[in-house]
Amino acid sequence: MENIDEKNSTTLLETNTSTEAGRAAVGRAMEGITLLNVNKRIYRIPTNTLPKDFVIKNQNELILKVADNKEIALLQRGFFSKGKGGKTLNSIQRETSTRIHCSRDVIEIRGTQKAIELAKSRIDEIVNASSNKIKATHFLSLPITDSHILRKVETFHSDVLSLSVPGIEPSILNNPSSLHITLGLLVLPRQEDVEGATRLLKELSSEIYDLVGTRTLLVQLAGLNTFDNPASASVLYSKVTEPEGQEVLEKLVEFLHERFSKSRYLKKENRPVKFHVTLINTKYRGREDATTTTTPNQGDRNKHSIPSRISFSAELFLNKFADINFGTCRIESLHINKMGERDPEGKYISAGKINLP
Repeated sequence: MENIDEKNSTTLLETNTSTEAGRAAVGRAMEGITLLNVNKRIYRIPTNTLPKDFVIKNQNELILKVADNKEIALLQRGFFSKGKGGKTLNSIQRETSTRIHCSRDVIEIRGTQKAIELAKSRIDEIVNASSNKIKATHFLSLPITDSHILRKVETFHSDVLSLSVPGIEPSILNNPSSLHITLGLLVLPRQEDVEGATRLLKELSSEIYDLVGTRTLLVQLAGLNTFDNPASASVLYSKVTEPEGQEVLEKLVEFLHERFSKSRYLKKENRPVKFHVTLINTKYRGREDATTTTTPNQGDRNKHSIPSRISFSAELFLNKFADINFGTCRIESLHINKMGERDPEGKYISAGKINLP
């Protein structure tokens, strides 16, 4: 493949790689930068770091074969830090006998296949540890939009308030307009991260369609539970189940976690996803209008003064509403929502979505 470095070339050019690699678009976005399009993902690579001849070895991530036993791996940088004075980076290079270069968005690893795999493993360990320390900014969700279910939740909230349980007040009741099933947490601190994640979601739409199948995705909201001791609860939620024989949610989560993790957008958690729809959450306590107010998050922290989280006893609700069934509904779309921020109607702000069958 020709190394594109001609002056006055401002358009994205396309060329063929070998049959082993398939096709990859190669172009020049700006002086000294080459764009590589692999598996619908654009990599911005300093032109002077690329060999004149290479093939794309792996279509799932960018692996360039440059010699019989030498390769170049190009990874999204994500939350990888080189360490003070490049100490971490230098340590990985020594341990793995690789040469590693970090630009703003991309990590370039040069070495043998075995050495590159070792370096990638070390980098993944560091990225995962860093991701765990950073708060999620967005989340993957399945909004509940069925009007019948929303009305039943409103009725349930009214019944809850009428019981006058200590610690229960309107501000901690989750707005029916914001009801959703969370599938995963994302860390997207920059606008380009948000754009990359939404682009990835749309690129995955055909595979998600195949996974869901031609049938409508249905879920049932029935029964109540808490995450902690019912006598001192912070959250009360409705259980979520699927019709017998459907079994799509687990597969969908596994698929999304694999793809978003590979792109370094997913916040790793040490617990399995519990499918639920939150009905009461004490983190909203004291806000002027929990149903429409933007949740304080980073820049909004001075908007309201939020008291410390006060729990409530959910035992009466679990007994009195043990057989509650909010109904079965169709899931119409899959969203990337911004953590904590809602529109005037109480719906979470969506950065991007795909429709489901």
